[in-house]
Amino acid sequence: MLIQASNKLSGPLHSAEPYFSNKTQILSLAATDAFHEKSFGKDEAAFVMEVLQTEIDRMRTHKNAHKRRYLKSIRHLNHVHKVLPPSMFLKGLVRESSTAVAGGGFADIWTGRLDKQRVCIKVLRFFQQGSDREALLKALSKEVLLWRQLNHPNILPFLGINTELFSPSFCIVSPWMSNGDIMSYARNSSLDLSTKLEHTIQIAEGLFYLHGLDPPVVHGDIKGANILISDERRCCLADFGLSVLDTQSMNPAHTASVQGSLRWLAPEFINPTPMPIQGRLTSRDIYAFGCTVFEILTGQPPFSHHNLDISVAIDVLKGVRPVLPSLVIPKEDVFKSICAMLDSCWTEEIKHRPDARDVLDFLKHVHNLLRYPEQELELFSLFTVLNAAEKVPKSSLSVTKRDVIITLLAPNGFRTIVAEIRMTSSTATLFQMVKYPVASLSLLGLRGSQRYRRTLPQLWLMHVIETNIPIL
Repeated sequence: MLIQASNKLSGPLHSAEPYFSNKTQILSLAATDAFHEKSFGKDEAAFVMEVLQTEIDRMRTHKNAHKRRYLKSIRHLNHVHKVLPPSMFLKGLVRESSTAVAGGGFADIWTGRLDKQRVCIKVLRFFQQGSDREALLKALSKEVLLWRQLNHPNILPFLGINTELFSPSFCIVSPWMSNGDIMSYARNSSLDLSTKLEHTIQIAEGLFYLHGLDPPVVHGDIKGANILISDERRCCLADFGLSVLDTQSMNPAHTASVQGSLRWLAPEFINPTPMPIQGRLTSRDIYAFGCTVFEILTGQPPFSHHNLDISVAIDVLKGVRPVLPSLVIPKEDVFKSICAMLDSCWTEEIKHRPDARDVLDFLKHVHNLLRYPEQELELFSLFTVLNAAEKVPKSSLSVTKRDVIITLLAPNGFRTIVAEIRMTSSTATLFQMVKYPVASLSLLGLRGSQRYRRTLPQLWLMHVIETNIPIL
């Protein structure tokens, strides 16, 4: 059973320090492989975890090469001793509501107060006995230890846990979000397209943060119900119960045991037959992000015409994807661009999916276009994915004086087969389309951009989404 270490750990940390002369010795040992061979009692383990957690918190402003090892050591001590850092346990938590305000399969939601702050109290249901209860406690430890490390404006803050208010159950405490999730907020607020896109940008910001951590964090259950709206009208990613660390490429062991909301789940995780998959686990978040963008724009979950999840699974495995109605985006060029982004998020070729930076930059550009239509920025007609790029064979290049023609081929799964773009260059350099949607040909460098210059032998084969590519 998960326990809180003895009360003496809530005082000065040196009160439970039988093995170490100082905290520096703990940090030095935790940075080596010998740490996992060390034997601790529960109190000593909790003390060491607290020292490591304090150092990790300090690293938020100071880089340290040992952070990954410290996190691994904390998880190891939790697994062996079933304890958590004492600072995670909250005192003074007060229940505010007389009954639960919401409930799910494994927890009930109550409102409460922590000092002067209104908070959400997630109370785990511990009706199960034996191994089922132990499994829930293990899942709780995994969730809170990972969530505790996150710090970003678009991530719901973790405040701590409590073992007293609803004893023998456990509570996870976070700030109360009175606006609810993004879907209920959108229904109650009648959001316009620009505001909806702004919220998708905020979600992408949260994903970009998670995927940029070392190691990357995969949320694992991105959907509208897990996006909460703060009092400042800011999207916050919540519910890290299915989150994992992306420490290796995907393999059959991963896909065989995966969980998630099926309508938002990538096809490689629905297929009941595990197969070797090339790509990163973060790609499942990108697929789910595309489904969430669809959900926000339409106000409906993916495949809302299906009542049964099994029908959704059959469609997805056949290659069927949600169809975005043109009515939700009246401006045709914006509609086509959003559809292109969704198609790239939903491709079965995992390595061809964009990363979080790709979709974030794309949505920012489209949002700016809606806000400032008078500027000289033309709408993106191409969505390029560097991760899926292949080098252009020299035979596909035609150089005549100052004119260069690049043949752009689309990979299987995309809609365009071939397009040609003629660009003029006074030197033997061209401007590469990299990492984000290229708007018009003018953004390829013909107006003086110096950001993505490459010499001729380094040209890349770009993935074209639209068929109506303009030719200069």
